[in-house]
Amino acid sequence: MPLVGAIMPSKLRIPSPLTRQIGVFAMVGAMGFWVDVSVTLLLTQTLDASPYWAKIPAIICGLLVTFFLNRRFTFCARAGDGMGEFKRYAATCLVAQSTNYLVFSLVFFALERMALLARVWLPESAPIIAAAVAGSGLSAGVTFMMAKFYAFRRD
Repeated sequence: MPLVGAIMPSKLRIPSPLTRQIGVFAMVGAMGFWVDVSVTLLLTQTLDASPYWAKIPAIICGLLVTFFLNRRFTFCARAGDGMGEFKRYAATCLVAQSTNYLVFSLVFFALERMALLARVWLPESAPIIAAAVAGSGLSAGVTFMMAKFYAFRRD
């Protein structure tokens, strides 16, 4: 038995284009999430900004990072209509990030109130991170579908 056959399966399954897109989209989304949370924490902890206000520039930074990475790697956009794609992606993100912001605000508000009512101490960043996870998770599905079928559509 050859060594290669013992290490690698004889039939490698190549992922479908949709599976590849979802995987790359998830990696890009993780980078965008990291930017979002980092900017939010930076502004709240260094400038003592309200998490509600700090979230706005964080969303914009995440949008720019994910646009360029998704355009290039997830949807392999052609060199042509970059500005049109950016406008459609921005509209897509407006819908998705409005959902993100609403969920973030509701979860953050609820966690802070629950901690006060239960007289439980939480690290300062815990409600921010938990709220960001909830908002980003829901908006990721909205963003993928709208980006695939609207922002980076192939005419």
